[in-house]
Amino acid sequence: MNNTESTDISASIRHLLNKVQSLQLATMDTEGQARVSYTPYLMQQDAFFIFVSELANHTRNMRENPSAELMVIEDEAESQNIFTRKRLILQCQCTFVGKNDPGRDALLQAFEERHGKTVALLRTLPDFWLVKLVPKSGRFVQGFAQAYSFSHMDFASAQAIGGN
Repeated sequence: MNNTESTDISASIRHLLNKVQSLQLATMDTEGQARVSYTPYLMQQDAFFIFVSELANHTRNMRENPSAELMVIEDEAESQNIFTRKRLILQCQCTFVGKNDPGRDALLQAFEERHGKTVALLRTLPDFWLVKLVPKSGRFVQGFAQAYSFSHMDFASAQAIGGN
């Protein structure tokens, strides 16, 4: 892949991340059953941050098994073809941000700026946790025969998958 294609892929991924405010989250429970959910997110420091309740299955699952797969996907209404929705899929390592972590307040303030005043209410609830999802590897699907893989958040190094 040449530099122009690599730049185009990076730009497409960044555009998707700026436009879509929530992600799909897949976790594994203690019985080995896959569970899927969704949550709003914040992206900073080449990581994704989610603010989730201890009461949610995905929160408990990430405590027990600190890995997850996330997907950010183009809105159906904006897709030209339902089969080719742009999507970013990332394998992530999960870390809970401590309630007294020095960076926590700034992250939650940024979360509130992105997602609104509901975050201020959620911050007062003792069961909500900030979780950092650090991508280890990923794939970006841009359309038919347009799939790319990369490590971490290094979109510029994306390599075509399969017959691309």
